[in-house]
Amino acid sequence: MSKHFQYVPITGEDARHLAIVLADSIKTRIMSGRDVNDNQAPPLAKNYARAKQRRGLNPIRDWRWSGNTLAALGPVTTPAGQIAVGFNNPKAARIAAILNVRCQQFGISPGDQANIIDYLNHTRPKFVRIAA
Repeated sequence: MSKHFQYVPITGEDARHLAIVLADSIKTRIMSGRDVNDNQAPPLAKNYARAKQRRGLNPIRDWRWSGNTLAALGPVTTPAGQIAVGFNNPKAARIAAILNVRCQQFGISPGDQANIIDYLNHTRPKFVRIAA
């Protein structure tokens, strides 16, 4: 008799935890000024970079001015068993869309994928069981 792996369907709560891990990874990457390919994002226009410095902010493309856009980034409501990350208010979603046209930072990067895989590797016993 051979054994095989049997995948256990994830619950809504499990999907939410995965979405939180993914959202945190995306936020951390954006705040470090990296794009969706894990490369350094292009520099800001000189005037905007100076304005950010005057406010005590880093003069990099990190989506920080008021903090509202990144604060709105997180898990969004989906059917059970699905994972989605987005913005919890329309204004933040609109700002993110505009910023993403200039430099694609919102999305899943190779580093974000690695973070999800690492999370799953540590929680695998919950999602996979060995069946006889």
